[in-house]
Amino acid sequence: MDNMKGLELDEALPNTFYSPREDDLLGVDEERNVDNNDDSSNILVVSNESSNYVFRDPENLPLPREVMKIEESIPTLIEVEQNLKQKYLELQKKIEVRQTQQDRATAYRGLLEEALSMSTAPRSRGYHYHPKDEKKAQHEFNSLITDDRYVEGKQYRNWHHEFETKNLKRVQTAAAAAAQTPKDNEKKESKEMDNELEEMTHYGNGIMPPNEIVAFLETITSLILKEYPVITIQNKYIDHIKNTNKTINYKYSVGKRFTREYQEAYDCYQHVLRLFLERLAFPYLTYTIAKENRLVKYPIWEVFYTKEEKEWDETFNRNCQWMRELTQQELGIQAQFCKSFASVEMEKSILKQMNSELARKNGMVHPGAPYFEAIAYFHEAMQQRVPSDILHYFLQSVHAINPCAQTYSRDPNLLLCGDDYMDVMVWVIVHSRVKDIHMRLGYIDRFVSNSVKFYGEVGMCLMLVQQATQFIRENSPKN
Repeated sequence: MDNMKGLELDEALPNTFYSPREDDLLGVDEERNVDNNDDSSNILVVSNESSNYVFRDPENLPLPREVMKIEESIPTLIEVEQNLKQKYLELQKKIEVRQTQQDRATAYRGLLEEALSMSTAPRSRGYHYHPKDEKKAQHEFNSLITDDRYVEGKQYRNWHHEFETKNLKRVQTAAAAAAQTPKDNEKKESKEMDNELEEMTHYGNGIMPPNEIVAFLETITSLILKEYPVITIQNKYIDHIKNTNKTINYKYSVGKRFTREYQEAYDCYQHVLRLFLERLAFPYLTYTIAKENRLVKYPIWEVFYTKEEKEWDETFNRNCQWMRELTQQELGIQAQFCKSFASVEMEKSILKQMNSELARKNGMVHPGAPYFEAIAYFHEAMQQRVPSDILHYFLQSVHAINPCAQTYSRDPNLLLCGDDYMDVMVWVIVHSRVKDIHMRLGYIDRFVSNSVKFYGEVGMCLMLVQQATQFIRENSPKN
């Protein structure tokens, strides 16, 4: 062994695996006896005056701790995988079984009643809202409505296919025209794409107009209530079996006449179904435009964004920039409804933080801002993709104003009048950083029914938002 000192170990034993001997890393078992006379052993110990080397069989090398932890968890992972596979097979087997009419009616009724239990209903005719539950109720509803083994599933599939077919034909026509007309540069192509978007807002050239989309949603809603006995009011005037002497044309209807209870239940379920359908359809309705030899998809709310609404939003955003520099009273809020600060300097400091570069860049809302709760609700509307959800957050913002004013005025019985609401609403919208508010108001106007927009508490709140938005857009620093 001494003769090996100073030699490269690879030259001495070129085909032997080696590593420095470190018991804490290699985990050498001190009780293990190496028999050099045993030909079956692949371990050779080499030592000299300066260092010790251990030559070990790679098969016997200990694993790193991270790998050992993974190896220990393998049985658990296998068990989890087997459980998931079993659940998948059970669900697959369950889906393959065709549901009876009564089974589907029970499923729909359960979803509708659960949604009604979570309803937040202001005093308005024809309005219903329940919180989004994408992982449970909405997912179950989507599974029911998209199952094309049943009549509503077939109709939804055919309608969606018609929507996509019209869109595809329009894209093919545009691509053929583009191939015949050479483009000078990318700027010209971008301008042509903007022109195509503008033309699409006129609902021609393969675009399905909003009224057709609304009509389809109403058709599917009526179809479900017609096809399945969802309403289970026990009344002598309601005949669930015989189909005679009907005053309207749907199954499980009123025999001799409508009862008030049945009509109320029908209307209520209709509004809930409509919201479920909106959340199923609207996030996935897109129109495609060819750009630079590729297809760009635009969501439906951008497609119907008119040129006039874009110009209004540009003016609106310019005015919001200088209005954010104003204090509460400078923007018209009466002193008794203003949030108090220790000094004017502190209020100016909060305003400066609210309008900092970081806040502007990231669309942030300062939690110390007056009427922060109302501002936060309005700001949340930017994240919504369904007309009724956008409307809901506008309503929540309006509802949050009076409690804030009660806190600032220290009067728990305070009720703001219309003019006071208007002044505060301007403040809220200015600081909410919603840059495309006219697009969202147009989205609501096109797809929310008139019975909701023009009546009751919802209609009044929506009108307040519209008037405050118009006030911001039409004002300038000089006045």
